[in-house]
Amino acid sequence: MSSVHKILRNILFPKETVCPKADLYYRSARGSVSEQGLSVRSETRFDTYFNAFPVGKYKEYCRFSDLFLRLRVSGIFVLRIFGVKKDFSETLLLEKKIGAECRTEDITNLSSVMPEEYLQVYFTLDSKDGILHGGDFSCTAVQVQPVNIAVVICTFRREPFLLRNHRAITDYLAHQNILNPDNIHFYIVDNGKTLDKRMVENTYTTLIPNQNTGGSGGFTRGYYEALHSGRNHTHILFMDDDIVLDCEMLLRVYSLLVLAKDRNLSVGGTMLKLSDFITQHEAGSFWNGKKIRSIGNGLDMTKRDNVFGVSCYPKGDYNAWWFYCFPADWQAKYGYPLQFFIKVD
Repeated sequence: MSSVHKILRNILFPKETVCPKADLYYRSARGSVSEQGLSVRSETRFDTYFNAFPVGKYKEYCRFSDLFLRLRVSGIFVLRIFGVKKDFSETLLLEKKIGAECRTEDITNLSSVMPEEYLQVYFTLDSKDGILHGGDFSCTAVQVQPVNIAVVICTFRREPFLLRNHRAITDYLAHQNILNPDNIHFYIVDNGKTLDKRMVENTYTTLIPNQNTGGSGGFTRGYYEALHSGRNHTHILFMDDDIVLDCEMLLRVYSLLVLAKDRNLSVGGTMLKLSDFITQHEAGSFWNGKKIRSIGNGLDMTKRDNVFGVSCYPKGDYNAWWFYCFPADWQAKYGYPLQFFIKVD
């Protein structure tokens, strides 16, 4: 069986419409972001919430071989790659000079320099006057599995939030070449029956007018419609209408599932608080039958140890539906969701 190349996650830069906090993306006293990319005029670190790579988690849940860091740059840089262990101590794994006077791409094979014990890996760039245009962590995979995600969004007279996310998702899908109508489709369940099909329907999106059956009823209706759509969905992703979404998360979930060792793998999203953009609200939870105990609540995710600590979180048994992806065939095993929320919404 021949190997294929897969992007696991792209390097992200701050966006005013999503999250303006630079320390969640890179750490630099002199860095600045423009349409060209990130200007690098001193040492710039990527040991951050959005750009550190949890290699231990990927090795635990995914099947792949070589791991690569690909960077698109203009200028001359010193690239350093660090590995982080369970005690958060770090080791310099590689240092090399990259770049040229014109735009170029550097590809570094991390597998050859990274022992098994590392939980996280990150890189730094040092330059007097360079630009990082973009990049990604990617891999080669011998075995991949078909993944077709149905994203179900339930809404009730919340057009400003729903349409904001719809525009962002539509624009994102138009400017990438991995997610397409054969592997992702959106089902917007309109409990208020106030949306016009002309406002939202396109190649990627189906609008479903629905009775006001509440959040759980609306999500269940979308789940049902996805299973009976004829699109052969392998996974369902429940997503709230009012979250502020970085659409890259859709690609990250898809890439995990394509390489997953276990077909029953589910993926839950973490959430930051909109009040300050840096405090984590939850990264999964525990439920004892009466109360929910959040994992990682209240942590400042600009801090290095909190970023690395994500790899040490315990496995929860509950994940909120603001962003939760699970196998579509769970309906056959467990039935549809019950018509109430654990939080008694």
